[in-house]
Amino acid sequence: MLNRTACCASVLCQAYCAMCAPDGLGCMLLMSCIACRCADKRAAQNKMTIDFGWFADPIHFGDYPQQVKDRQSPPTFTDYEKSILKKSYDYMGLTIYTAKYAKEVPGNPYGWWVSTTDVNGKAVGEQAESYWLYNVPWSINKMLNYMRDRYNNPYIWVLENGISEKGEVSRQGNAALQDSLRVDYFKGYIEEACKAINNGVRLTHYFAWSLTDNWEWREGFTTRFGIVRIDFDKPGLPRRIKDSAKWLSQYIFKVSHAKRV
Repeated sequence: MLNRTACCASVLCQAYCAMCAPDGLGCMLLMSCIACRCADKRAAQNKMTIDFGWFADPIHFGDYPQQVKDRQSPPTFTDYEKSILKKSYDYMGLTIYTAKYAKEVPGNPYGWWVSTTDVNGKAVGEQAESYWLYNVPWSINKMLNYMRDRYNNPYIWVLENGISEKGEVSRQGNAALQDSLRVDYFKGYIEEACKAINNGVRLTHYFAWSLTDNWEWREGFTTRFGIVRIDFDKPGLPRRIKDSAKWLSQYIFKVSHAKRV
């Protein structure tokens, strides 16, 4: 189902939800709201509008969001430039890994503050090896539905989605192939992506990050995202299949191929 997709404007994105009062957790655009403070919902929406809309709005609406204009002074488009920018894509590309909470902070020049914990100190999800990354499956569902609603249901390609397994770098032998967190991550995110499709989202392609371990930005070889392990310290850089690759092969790749044939 998920391997029939593709896109032209790619936006690196995190999903943001509102940080709510202690009697409930809810989100402006990422979860159903349960007794949320309206101010925090505004913060989540503003954060999304600036982080995501800065790049997606011009190619769909032909101009920057007003919040971006108010805060960043971007270039001004002529009427002609707006006309050729508007809906100048075949599909939208989404790179999504995780989520954060947003809380309105009046003293902040942008009006919000983001956190990986809620008001009770509970983490948004299980943490990966990467300091910024948490396993938050609902984030992809909410982000896809947000794109459907805001941008008139475009075709969407998920260009990157994956997680670094905590402690994986130091594992030896067969233990280095047992990436249970990554298996859970793909199970959760793909299930939520399928829910979005069933809800009318036109997701046509999904790319897991990544096929093999590699040199990661800022983190080098200290984190691994691959579903195939590379032993960087051995001659010939031998490859070995991780449990996540076996799961994806059995439940996603083979099933998708059978349906396509």
